[in-house]
Order: sequence, then structure tokens, then C-alpha cells
Amino acid sequence: MVGKPTITISSSLPKEKDSVTLTCTSTNAERILWSRFPSGAPLPSGATLSQDNRTVSFSRIHRSDSGDYRCQASNPVSTENSDPVTMTVAYGPENVKVKSTSLSNSVILLECSADSVPPATYHWRLNGTDIKQQQSQLQVAQEKAENEGTYTCVARNSVTQLTAMYSVYVNVTFG
Repeated sequence: MVGKPTITISSSLPKEKDSVTLTCTSTNAERILWSRFPSGAPLPSGATLSQDNRTVSFSRIHRSDSGDYRCQASNPVSTENSDPVTMTVAYGPENVKVKSTSLSNSVILLECSADSVPPATYHWRLNGTDIKQQQSQLQVAQEKAENEGTYTCVARNSVTQLTAMYSVYVNVTFG
């Protein structure tokens, strides 16, 4: 009887362009097959199988390689499938955007967003100086002269250690 296979991943949250290896381990297996789960889709084009099919290697992983993987171990007597293992590829932040919404005649809301896995953290700068605002939204009172200037949202990914930013100019209005 073949033992139920298990999959290990060389990195728990690999960064895009890292190298990653998935290893299928089973007892009494003579043949190993890999698939993407649940569709049974083939492995991504960037994946390389070892000669005995026990490992799948990615020399430069891409976000599109994220997903569920499964291996099947078999011998002439039996076949067993592993539980699916989810591989998530960290990337970003990219495509940082700031949306401006008027809450009233004198207050606008700036909302920052970015494409990032895991989700980005945000902080704001006014004219290059950090504001003690550590979230994606910022309310700006437009009747205060000191609030006029360039607001920059800085998005940071804690895994990739990358940052990206986007700036908007806010005018002050007097009633």
C-alpha cells in the first residue's frame, strides 16, 4: 500500500521572482503525479519537475502560480492523493491610487489603495513630511491654510519590503 502523500513548500509566503520548491513525500510510491487543484489543471509553464517527479521547482515564481497544488502517489497496488496545499505568492504594492471624495463643503476624504499580497499598510505625507495617519483613509479640512499642499500616500508590503506612492494636490477653500 502506498502511504498518503504530503506536500511541503520551501517558503511559506514566497515573494514574486523567488525560487520555490514543492516536495511530495510518500511511502512505497513508485509514481508521483502533480496537478493544480481542484480542476486538475496542468502545472504552470514555469514549473520544472525533478526526474522522479517528487519535486516541482519554480526558478522565478509569479503571482499567477498562486493556487492549490496536489500530488498523487501510486504503485501497482494502490493510489493516494495528498490534501491540497495552497501556495500564495507575495507581490506589490503596485497600482497605488488615491480617490478623493467630498464629505462636505469643507472636508474631503482621501482614500488610498494598492494591489498587494499581503495587503499593504499605508501612511501619509503632506509636502514630504510624515503625518501621524497610519491607515488608508485621510480626512482633510479644506478651510485650514496649513492643510493645502501635496498629499502622498505611501503603501508598503511587509513581506516584499517594497513601497510605492501616489500624490495628489489639495487646494484650500475659504467659505
